[in-house]
Amino acid sequence: MAFRFARSLVRSTWKIADGTTCHRQLSISTRLQTIIGSPHPDLDIGKQSLLEYLFSKHSHRTALVEYESGKSYTYSQVKEYAVRIASALRKLGYKKGDIIAIHATNSPEYAIVLLALPAADIITLGHVSGYKSINTLMEDDGTAFPEDLQVDCENDIVVLPFSSGTTGFPKAVMLNHRCLVGNLQQLSCALPMTPDDSVLAVSPMFHAYGMTVITYFAFAGGNKLVTLPRFDPGLFLQAIQNEKISLLHLVPPMSVFMVIHPMVNDFNLSRVQRAICGAAPLGETVHEEFVSKLNINLFQGYGMTEFGPYSLCEAIPANIGTVGKPVPNTLCKIVHAGTTNLITNVGESDEICHKGPQLMKGYLHNQEATNEIVKEGWIHTGDIDHIRKDGNVVITDYRLIIIDRVNGLLKYNMYKVLQLMEMVLYLQGLIITDRLNGMLKYKALQIAPAVLKDVLLKHPEVQDAAVIDHVADFKLLRGGIQLQKLFQKHLVGKYLDGL
Repeated sequence: MAFRFARSLVRSTWKIADGTTCHRQLSISTRLQTIIGSPHPDLDIGKQSLLEYLFSKHSHRTALVEYESGKSYTYSQVKEYAVRIASALRKLGYKKGDIIAIHATNSPEYAIVLLALPAADIITLGHVSGYKSINTLMEDDGTAFPEDLQVDCENDIVVLPFSSGTTGFPKAVMLNHRCLVGNLQQLSCALPMTPDDSVLAVSPMFHAYGMTVITYFAFAGGNKLVTLPRFDPGLFLQAIQNEKISLLHLVPPMSVFMVIHPMVNDFNLSRVQRAICGAAPLGETVHEEFVSKLNINLFQGYGMTEFGPYSLCEAIPANIGTVGKPVPNTLCKIVHAGTTNLITNVGESDEICHKGPQLMKGYLHNQEATNEIVKEGWIHTGDIDHIRKDGNVVITDYRLIIIDRVNGLLKYNMYKVLQLMEMVLYLQGLIITDRLNGMLKYKALQIAPAVLKDVLLKHPEVQDAAVIDHVADFKLLRGGIQLQKLFQKHLVGKYLDGL
């Protein structure tokens, strides 16, 4: 059965308490749509620089805490030190447009450097003989920082996070002021915060999740951000308890740990009101047991470095196994992979694309790669989806990169080509199930590895699992099980190839 396209839209407008004009766009049709929007009203994305947006209030509240040392900074101090570092770098000859590479674990100083902006050179966070220290730069008097700093929100690049190396060559993603501020505004609508919320930063700040969703978003909300340099089970739980963390940012391995590890019972986690899991898919079994055991509202989010990164967010209470609906000002559509052609049949499998103000400016020095992933303002994610009746999106795997085509077929080479698999449309929501190259097949039946992994994790003696080989019979393992002492994972929880 073919479904009809939305032909007309209803748009309403109103103002909220702070004077911001909001819009909401709804389709007149209640039937299945080829393009779906956010359930939230549109926001007017302003032309503020990132610093203006982050530091317009909360000056005397605690901004950053290093849990292991107890060192802390207020918001006014963070702003002051960011200005000092930027001033010191200018005195060293660096200017707008230069690039600094930060190679460090999470710390308050890492977050401050993210705000200091322009630089280039080897500069350490500690004291290393022969190199300049951030601590020295923080002692600068700030006089070289321009009082009338001019910012072009559309063209000035703030950060260059790299896209995931698991999908081909890592590429530097250019995120400008408008992209970041817009995404923070969208997050504020989808994930309301108060200045009394405390957040724990364990996911690495170099990753888009740790940088924008955790660090920048905590600054935007006036929250206390507690940093840990790495995931250590004991320190992690101590920090949650002692710093009274109210919003917990997780990746799937951390969620699994909290469900199965007995030491979790030794800590008071009662101040945690919400937990959000991102960066990789979370199985329904773990999700259900997390909520049941810990009595914490857990929900998932979805995004990609090239798109802000946030694009989909669940409501509370969560629909188990989903990542919710588009954030404000964001549209989703489904196309035939490698084209801009909208799908027209219910049950047809193909690719989800997004459009919104959080779209990257492009890949640094790589217009060809930019053109391959962004077409007519839409970013082609390479992810597959299944639309649910309730309008929510379920994602079990991430991006596709098509390396080459030979006679209409995908060509495999040393960089793993990720194909698309099954997508079925129901009524106004999306479910992304898995990449085709990761699918297990038997007599034309397809089995998502994530489903088998979810089943394995139900066993009380299984701490973690990764499905890496073929099976026989539908959803039954045959031919042996490979036991691994450890799985190779990216710091944000994604499994790496080459097990």
